[in-house]
Amino acid sequence: MMLQCRTVQFVPNPARMEGRNIAVFSASAPDQVFVRALGDSEQGFDPLALRVLPGVSEGADWVFREWHGWFHDLARMGRWEAVNDELDRINRNGLNFVATPEQSFDIPTAKATEAADEVADLLMGKRRRPRAYTFEEQVQAVLSMSEIGYRDDFIEDARVEIEAGSDLLTLRFPYLVNARIKTGFQVVKPDRKGAVTARAVSQAIYAFDKAVQAGLLVRERCVTLTGPLRPGQALVSDLARSSVLMNVFDADTPRALWELAGA
Repeated sequence: MMLQCRTVQFVPNPARMEGRNIAVFSASAPDQVFVRALGDSEQGFDPLALRVLPGVSEGADWVFREWHGWFHDLARMGRWEAVNDELDRINRNGLNFVATPEQSFDIPTAKATEAADEVADLLMGKRRRPRAYTFEEQVQAVLSMSEIGYRDDFIEDARVEIEAGSDLLTLRFPYLVNARIKTGFQVVKPDRKGAVTARAVSQAIYAFDKAVQAGLLVRERCVTLTGPLRPGQALVSDLARSSVLMNVFDADTPRALWELAGA
């Protein structure tokens, strides 16, 4: 199958003209367009894929998320002529993104999607099974994929003072959405067998209970980010009564988190 292809490169230093391919557009017909891009995942965009790119500053993943979404929106238009026009516009704007000239590839398959995958592997490098993310990395990925981490009212390492009798009590939340109806997060990391410690659970429950009593949070917006948990643990049952448990390794968690706190 013959494909027409164009590649988008990220060029961190335009003076050196060294780029890394981050997206491949291909078309088997004028109205059949495909794109494969760095960060593609079942959840939409995986920000941890950016680790392979040189010259990307910390916190810049939102920029690539916007570009990633735009790439796929452009492909969904289904018009190769429109893709060419937009990629040419990228080159005229003089950004850190460059579109290469059109190329033709003859891929030995009759299926267009397979041909698009093969040419993307050729131009971007064969896709490998990603290594398992650490718990900490997966927490950050979930906050990014849910778009919670991009909100203006999203706070990391929040310290909140509440009245406790005649005194002020400071509560710590690793993450807080400081909206009209606030969402508070605690993070409880289980061990490899899915067990949690009494200390981590008691700290999370204490912060949630005090925040609810003070009217800072409602119980439905108390969220514990955790991992796969071994069933039958009394500590887990206690934590589930105090908060909404979200397994950061569950593919549905980004959407569930967005529906809870992102809208």
